[in-house]
Amino acid sequence: MSSAGGQLTTCHSEGSGWPDIVNPPESGLRRHATVRSRDPCLRLALESVLAQAGVPPADPNHIADYLVTDDPSAAGPNVIYVVGDEPLDCRAAVDALLQRRVAAVVSRNDPQQARAVVRAVQEGLVVLPIRVLDAAGRAPELSPRQQQILPLIRAGLSNTQIASKVNASLATVKRDVSALLAASGSRSRLDLAVMATRRQPTGLTS
Repeated sequence: MSSAGGQLTTCHSEGSGWPDIVNPPESGLRRHATVRSRDPCLRLALESVLAQAGVPPADPNHIADYLVTDDPSAAGPNVIYVVGDEPLDCRAAVDALLQRRVAAVVSRNDPQQARAVVRAVQEGLVVLPIRVLDAAGRAPELSPRQQQILPLIRAGLSNTQIASKVNASLATVKRDVSALLAASGSRSRLDLAVMATRRQPTGLTS
């Protein structure tokens, strides 16, 4: 294990069970990135940081070497996932990294990290900000029923349909959904469903 910039933890992919996510760049080869974010200010900040690191935005005629995004449904060997400080979201990001569904994680509250992250990924490292790892450790444990409900929300079921599926009263389901919203920091069922999509492969069943 090694650190980059004092706030990132990195691990060599070779010999550690990690795939070669991105080959080191050939001499003179210019990398490009596509940045996607629901927050236009964050998108501009990331694009600026990456451009300073020699990774300019990809134009429509160029296939991007990296996808830097806060979309939790994105997955792929070139995806750098941007996540906030919500504990359940951070745990989902850690899960995605451990399952090799993303190449690295960047904290949305420190977009300057993107420069070091891209360089680390180019060297075949997997990268996780310490603050994301710490936040993931604060994620609350879900009750067995909440673990049942979460993938059903992901599937788009209503509270009434969920109550029938888990054999619970509608009031109980509403209480559990409210608890999940609060625990995840989600603003809506849609946000919660997106978060559940990233968590679902780690053992939650539908």
